[in-house]
Amino acid sequence: MASREFQAPLNSIPPGFANPEDTLDVVRAKVDASSDPIPLPGTDVEHSSIGDIPIARVVRPGADDSRTLVFFHSGAFVHGSARSSVGVASLLSISLKSRVVVERDAL
Repeated sequence: MASREFQAPLNSIPPGFANPEDTLDVVRAKVDASSDPIPLPGTDVEHSSIGDIPIARVVRPGADDSRTLVFFHSGAFVHGSARSSVGVASLLSISLKSRVVVERDAL
């Protein structure tokens, strides 16, 4: 039997959200819809690329140009995307006074 600590977040998952029959596009759409794709006030999102890799740079005004955090949004490219990580990336940029780079796979 799972502990209360483990079971609590599982109970917050809406019925039908985790369906093993879902395609990758459906899973990403569900995760994106449940995330806040809007950067926090005080940050900007710049679309660019590093070589042939599309990226999003999340930057707060006054960020130290010598500091860049590369944020891997996890999910092993199975769920989630850069779009679902913009809120977290903007929080990191504000907190660290740094640019944050996220791969722009689905922005």
